[in-house]
This record gives sequence, structure tokens and C-alpha cells, in this order.
Amino acid sequence: MNFLYWHIVMRVDRKGYEKMLYENHLQRVRDAKSTIDMDSPKPSPTIFSRKLEIEYNRKMDKINRENRALVSRLINQRSAIDNAHSQQLSDVRKFKQQILDKKWKQWVYYPV
Repeated sequence: MNFLYWHIVMRVDRKGYEKMLYENHLQRVRDAKSTIDMDSPKPSPTIFSRKLEIEYNRKMDKINRENRALVSRLINQRSAIDNAHSQQLSDVRKFKQQILDKKWKQWVYYPV
């Protein structure tokens, strides 16, 4: 081994903190992983978009099929649409409004 090479690599004059830093550097260099990209190649965007388009069309077809089924059920329904709940709610609202009106009239005629 050449003396100059050995002197540059080993640096005899390194002591203390400088020696510790150099050893840490050597350790990091030894532990460094390769930087070559070993991932699989990226899929072509046209293939990917085509796949998404097919999937989207399948979902939309399913939604349209369900919507047609719901509409046909509504059309074939013999009775009127049940709106008894809305009538009941409006009756409750009217009743509450009547109570509030009575309280308001009492307060107006007989202030506290």
C-alpha cells in the first residue's frame, strides 16, 4: 500500500471528536442503500384511464338500472302516494301555533 494513500485514508492526525465524526461518516457510507430504481414500470396512463372509465360505466349502469326499477314501481303503484305523515305533522304544527297564539294574547292583554 502506498504511504500517501494510507496517510490520506487513515489520516493519522485525526483525534477525538474529528475521529468520531469520520467513523460515523464511514459507517453511513457502508450502510447506504443503492439508489437504483428497482420499482416496476409505471402503467401507461391510457390503460389506467380506460380501466377507470370501464369501472365508472359499470357503476353508472347499475345506478340507472336501479332508478328505472324505482320509477316503474312508482308508475305501477295503484294507490296514491302515502302522505299521512305530512298531514299529521301539519296538524301538530297548527296545534302548537294555537297554543302560542293563546299565550301571546294573554301576555298582550295582561302584561306582567
